[in-house]
Amino acid sequence: MKITQATFDETVLENEEVFELDPDEALVETVSQFKQQGLDDLDKFVATSHPLSEYGKYERSLRTQFEGWINQLDQYVKPDGRVMLDEAVLTDVCQALSGIRKFCMGRFPDFTSASVSSCMNDDDNEEKERDEVLVENRNIPFLWLFRSSDTIFTLMSLLGGVVDMKTLYYPENNEKGYILLIPDHQHQRVLKETLLTLISILSIHHESEREFKLSLRDQFSAFDRLNTLMLFYDALNQSLSIDTSVSQRVMYIRLLTDIVALASILCRNVERNKVAFVRSTPTISSFHLPNNIKPGGIQILTRALKSTFNFLQSLYPQSQIEQVDVLRKELIRQISEMCILISVLCRFDDFRSDAPGKMDSSYGSNMSSVHDNVLEFSREIAVPILCDIAHFALEHSSDTDEAYPQDFHRLTASILTTARGLAVNDDVVQALVAMGALRIVQIGLDVGLQLKFNDITTGALGLIRNLCGNDEIKTTLCLGTSADPSSSVLPSMLKSMTVYRSIPSIQEHCCGALAAMALRRPANALRIIEQGGPREILTAMRQHPQNILVQRQGALAIRNIVSRLQRKESSTNSALPSDDIFASAGNHEINAREVFLDLGAEKVLREITASHQASVDEAYAALRDLGFTVSMLTYDAEKNAMVKSTVMFGEIKPQFRATYDLS
Repeated sequence: MKITQATFDETVLENEEVFELDPDEALVETVSQFKQQGLDDLDKFVATSHPLSEYGKYERSLRTQFEGWINQLDQYVKPDGRVMLDEAVLTDVCQALSGIRKFCMGRFPDFTSASVSSCMNDDDNEEKERDEVLVENRNIPFLWLFRSSDTIFTLMSLLGGVVDMKTLYYPENNEKGYILLIPDHQHQRVLKETLLTLISILSIHHESEREFKLSLRDQFSAFDRLNTLMLFYDALNQSLSIDTSVSQRVMYIRLLTDIVALASILCRNVERNKVAFVRSTPTISSFHLPNNIKPGGIQILTRALKSTFNFLQSLYPQSQIEQVDVLRKELIRQISEMCILISVLCRFDDFRSDAPGKMDSSYGSNMSSVHDNVLEFSREIAVPILCDIAHFALEHSSDTDEAYPQDFHRLTASILTTARGLAVNDDVVQALVAMGALRIVQIGLDVGLQLKFNDITTGALGLIRNLCGNDEIKTTLCLGTSADPSSSVLPSMLKSMTVYRSIPSIQEHCCGALAAMALRRPANALRIIEQGGPREILTAMRQHPQNILVQRQGALAIRNIVSRLQRKESSTNSALPSDDIFASAGNHEINAREVFLDLGAEKVLREITASHQASVDEAYAALRDLGFTVSMLTYDAEKNAMVKSTVMFGEIKPQFRATYDLS
């Protein structure tokens, strides 16, 4: 249910006159009346200030202008989705898009006694809205107006109306196989404003916006147009001659970067959009591909990533193109955005139980497309491309002569995070190692520690953690190779825990990697103890007592290390390590239990880790393997009593009938 602004204003003035109320009392009475009719969220649709007050006039002026921009855009889109734009209206369209974007970001003038109209005519230059800190909740009323007007569909239409999607490519019998029809500058400006507006409105700047903006992302359905634009501008950037001006090249590169950034935002936290992006094919009727197969989102993205990286490589060490630094900077930013999109597609992050169109699984949540996406990227040979980019980025990250090393640092962190997202399959893990991933993570850790860039360190540790899913690879990471024991990353991992004490993600990744290294590998567990791993693990758990992920991974690390290194007297069990493992410790016996107990592991596990419901199982397992008598209790509502939730074999005799009968 909604009412118009005119209805609200008339009701306020009528209550004020009929009941002889002052302005504030009339407002309270009016809001109360509409709430009784079921309009609890009145302020989302109308200005609830007094219509005759100075602030009321100011607020209504803002809303009137915002609604004017929305109506102006709607008139250029036909009911069937066709966009009617001629040269005379392009400037007005850009102005309306810019105004909607600013208001939905909360960037409008504060109320003053000055003339409101003079404030509204202030036309700012192009700004970096995505990096701007916004005032929380200031933009909520305009976001509600934006949603209630269905303007999201108008913006989707503009994505397809800037250029004719059916005539982007014309086949031609020459070496290129096609020619490109490049839109004029004004149409590309409209596309730029449309992309920036969608990016700004759909990005979550404050937690209070999350639910609302996720619902807006659910409404987006123009992925075929988005993939068409991505394919078009990638081909356009490849086809430019060496004589093309730098400003024109930069414009095309930035447009492609914004297209990729919009795709990342749309797919983040919305599983259905991930599937739609991957499956959507370009709306191109005459683009020639092998076997007449139209590429999907992953194919287009992988090819664009490869072509962009090839162009970036061509600009080193010297290039004939003027202002080469500007191009390098834009290309690095573009590759970073592409890596972010790959990471989003390879990570499940939509945990909403009421997501529109969700696919129910046995667990009652959205089914993930991550596994299929990872396999598709692997088939598209994305792993070698990412490894080549990682080597290139690490080579330049520590270059102090570079004018913009920060961009390389961001690129390095993005690449490492992307590789981690792909390393969820043993075949992909082995492909990464074959392409030099072990060397990449070692250099990444060294660069992150040397230059104090925690994002690079986090990315490298996250990748190490996933690579440890393979037993042979995790042994190489922990012990090094027989030819070069110094290739072990264990010392750098433990050093990063010391350097970045206050960063929970680094502590979590290190604890998780140590837990994976010790699993089924007694030699690795012994090396972790020799290098001082137990002290770092317990320090991390004490440093972050409220972080459940750190507590869980720390308890797993303790459990996996201790369970593989029992005392020699207990080595009659075939599952325990043999004497030759202890011999490598310098002919003296290491009692893993005593090492952890001397460091206070019992108190940490009982008082910190076990206090969190999500890590109590891991704390139980660690305490049990440390030799303590421990039991887990849960409340049985039917019996109104505490009962043991974990039963050790042999403690309670199972009660079951040997034969089955209908009774």
